[in-house]
Amino acid sequence: MNLLDKIGRDEPAAIMSGWITSVSVNQAVYPDLQQNTAQLRERIGDQAFESLLRQGAAMDAAAMVEFAQDQIAQTRSQLVNGSS
Repeated sequence: MNLLDKIGRDEPAAIMSGWITSVSVNQAVYPDLQQNTAQLRERIGDQAFESLLRQGAAMDAAAMVEFAQDQIAQTRSQLVNGSS
């Protein structure tokens, strides 16, 4: 989520944030979670953020792994090809 947030992939980052929050990741594991989610909310707006958060929270671990792998592949392609 942190990398996606930093490179401007806000929607996937918000979905991951929803999953992370739903599995109760604590502050020691992800110390920047509150700050990152607040920044995402500000950039994409409350309504869109809440919708994406719910999507992530509804995923089970296997779905999140698949989603994360897809996002890694897309991000890698974006970085290699220089496209957005």
